[in-house]
Amino acid sequence: PMSINGAKSTIRKRLPSRRTPLLEYSKAMERRAELDSMTELLNHAAFEKYVAAALVEGGEGSAFFMIDLDNFKTVNDTLGHPEGDRVIQEFADVLLRVFPRDALVGRMGGDEFAVFSTCPLSVEEAQCKACELIEAWGSHSASRAVELGCSVGIVRVVRGETFFDLYRAADCALYASKDNGKGCYSW
Repeated sequence: PMSINGAKSTIRKRLPSRRTPLLEYSKAMERRAELDSMTELLNHAAFEKYVAAALVEGGEGSAFFMIDLDNFKTVNDTLGHPEGDRVIQEFADVLLRVFPRDALVGRMGGDEFAVFSTCPLSVEEAQCKACELIEAWGSHSASRAVELGCSVGIVRVVRGETFFDLYRAADCALYASKDNGKGCYSW
């Protein structure tokens, strides 16, 4: 007959093998909760969380980009929401090609996206990234029935700024781009 201590010992030996898949599943669910379901980019809350954490560690010299799709409403109004969803997904793919590493990329909602460079970027490097994105998206969507583009607002990170400081400043720069005729970047 097995003693009570022996039974406990057997149970303890089995628990880690049962907990591992459950723990992996839990971590996978946590990660899914951080992603936008349509694009698999970081969602607004997760993007904010990771940028705020990066700012605590420093982040000085990094760049924060706000991006909005030009003429997106026309896609939904004339071609329908399924086509609008396809446009959002394709733009997310282009974003990830332009910012493949050293950046946090998120969908803030609707047709608005944000990128935070996790490494310092010079003004010229940030401008080059914005131009690369505008050109890549223009080339990608050139054959569409609706003319699409994107506008970009950029701010450089200065020590002591919060996520909300950057978000507000980049959003103002984004609207300057819209006011300047769209399809461009502003600081």
